Amino acid sequence: MLNEEFNGPNKEFIRLKTNPANVLGKGSASSEDSEAVYLYEFLEKTYGPYFTSSGFDQFVPYAYFYHLGEESSSYQFRLGAVEIEKTQDAPSQYELEFQVEFTNSFGVSESFPMMGMAKFGDGGKLQNIEFEDPQGLSVTILENI
Repeated sequence: MLNEEFNGPNKEFIRLKTNPANVLGKGSASSEDSEAVYLYEFLEKTYGPYFTSSGFDQFVPYAYFYHLGEESSSYQFRLGAVEIEKTQDAPSQYELEFQVEFTNSFGVSESFPMMGMAKFGDGGKLQNIEFEDPQGLSVTILENI
């Protein structure tokens, strides 16, 4: 799941997100509009296997949060080292610490430490996941699109 979220940008998601024919809602394309690919279906295919049903529905508004701009955006980012540690307070909860390497269109790279919390539910699937961006990866991406 971290690989999907922190390697990119995902040009397919950006293309779908910026096409007004696509909607973020449950359903499927009608036969009259077979070209339309619903964002929800794309996200469900990409992230659904990692989440419980309720966890996925909670995550959808935040999916691909760092995948911004247009298809032609030339920044890149990739997931680096990841540390996952079970919390003492809750047996199904894990603390995440990881690095994301950002490279702008000029080839200048910067490493961003990230943190998160993951809670697992039934079947070992994510029930909830939250990320903290203490050094402003999202701001840096916005400044470079």
